[in-house]
Amino acid sequence: MKKLMSCLILTALTLTLLLPAALADSVTVSGKVVSTESEIVTAPIGGTVSKIIQTAGTHVSAGDPLVTLDTTVVYAQESGVVRIFGAPGDQTESVAERYGAVAYVEPDYSYTISVSTKYAYDDENNRVIHPGESVYLKGYTDVKHTGRGIVTQVSGSTFTVEITSGSFSSGESVNVFRDSAYTAASRLGRGSVAHTDPKAYTGEGSIVRFAVENGASVKKGDALFETLTGEFDFLNMTGNQITATASGIIASVSVAPGTAIEKGASTVEIYPDSAMRIEASVSEASLRYLSVGSKVTVEFPYLRDDTVTVSGTVERISFLADGTNPDATEEDAGSTDEAYYLVYVAFNPVDEIRYGMSAVITSEN
Repeated sequence: MKKLMSCLILTALTLTLLLPAALADSVTVSGKVVSTESEIVTAPIGGTVSKIIQTAGTHVSAGDPLVTLDTTVVYAQESGVVRIFGAPGDQTESVAERYGAVAYVEPDYSYTISVSTKYAYDDENNRVIHPGESVYLKGYTDVKHTGRGIVTQVSGSTFTVEITSGSFSSGESVNVFRDSAYTAASRLGRGSVAHTDPKAYTGEGSIVRFAVENGASVKKGDALFETLTGEFDFLNMTGNQITATASGIIASVSVAPGTAIEKGASTVEIYPDSAMRIEASVSEASLRYLSVGSKVTVEFPYLRDDTVTVSGTVERISFLADGTNPDATEEDAGSTDEAYYLVYVAFNPVDEIRYGMSAVITSEN
């Protein structure tokens, strides 16, 4: 009888000890917010970084500008009417090969005179011509043709005059004087009127944008067009800004202002919104409560004053024991043979959730 009672007591104790394990039908584990993938934004064309618009930790939407590249700006060297060729995205070399230049400016001064001092009045003062000085013009055959000009170049016994006023025709012979009275003693020489060729403007790389419209009047110093080094893919101009290719959090920026980069260089790393997950290290004994596709509850205990709870789904469970016991201390490390596996949970995030935040995952019954 005593032996029977002892057996009954042992059986009862055994059932009592096994009862919690038998009744347990869920598990709770700790985790953190991670990204399961990243998007590398590369430069669509070469150039020099001028500005970083967004920094690490910032949320961006697809298409938002991230980095600005310095363009090379081509300016008008004289006033006149501009003629442009090509389109944004075209290579300047290809445009120039076909049209001779990307842009031409037809100067306001339509004519110049190539003057020889051979016909100057024989006076010592007339042998010295000063670039930039104003001169007076009179037709050699038709003395009624008068006007003014400015000396632009001097080379030995010849110099060039831009006609700034007056009515002259191409090929006409004109005397050049130093004073407005056209005195013989002030005659500096004689030359023929020639039509001024348009000034050609080219560049290097690809056209980013034109600053003027075809046929517009420009002044000296006005911007004509901008270029970037290299070639756009399929001549598809994307401007001088590198933009986000996905919505998400900027993880890192690998360039800095003043950095010269080539086409295809990595510039920014983004953690896409679609890749936000909860990563938890789960012991092999607890894996029985979790499976791919099973529903879980995710709590964020430190997000607000009250715990925030969202629903989640187990998306992936590693087949490699590469996890670690999240509750183990340094003294406990390596003291157990139990394996841990990384579990990834997809969930519906709220605005305040950030990478690295703590989370508590509870499997549902």
